[in-house]
Amino acid sequence: GEAAMGRVLMLGLALLLALEGIAAFSPPLQLTSFVGIQHASCLRTRVPHTAGCRRLSMQAQPAGKLDAAIKDVKERPAVAGGDAAALLVFAAIGRANHGSDDGSVLLTALPFALSWFLLAPVLGAYKPARTLNQAVTGILPAWAISVPLGCVLRGAINGRMPAAPFWVVALVATGVLLGGWRAAHFQALTVSQTVNEFTEAILEDDD
Repeated sequence: GEAAMGRVLMLGLALLLALEGIAAFSPPLQLTSFVGIQHASCLRTRVPHTAGCRRLSMQAQPAGKLDAAIKDVKERPAVAGGDAAALLVFAAIGRANHGSDDGSVLLTALPFALSWFLLAPVLGAYKPARTLNQAVTGILPAWAISVPLGCVLRGAINGRMPAAPFWVVALVATGVLLGGWRAAHFQALTVSQTVNEFTEAILEDDD
């Protein structure tokens, strides 16, 4: 009974942490399609500046932001795959250091992957980066919230909260792995774009 109650409390804490993180870095999500339909109707009638239409526009914008977040992930599958791989590497290193034989790398990484892919798209971690600095710093809000949430989820699954050093190690390790991956991916894209532009320039000169 006490163990079950403890898990319920930890799951409640995890949900609260996720909601607070989303509220801190993004506007409230409005998913009501009726609002969107009314907003579109205002635009079609060419009177979008009336008080009612302005109010509907403000309500429709958050839903658009959620759609944009989902679109960002769909348009960058390689980035999402690399993020998942980074979290798997984190889990594999942790299991190797502790000589753990229970479960698997996938199960160890699962709480952190769930929290990451729950929060990262909404918090802007998949928006295209224009500079190397943006590629790394753009993930910071999602990283700062999703990793502690992953620790809480891990505690809920195991029936006990991880020790304080684990939280620190998890933050540092995932920060290095995710940030390193994002930086490497951005550099690879930059090199590829430079090569493509150089090739196109040569072909144009030949013509």
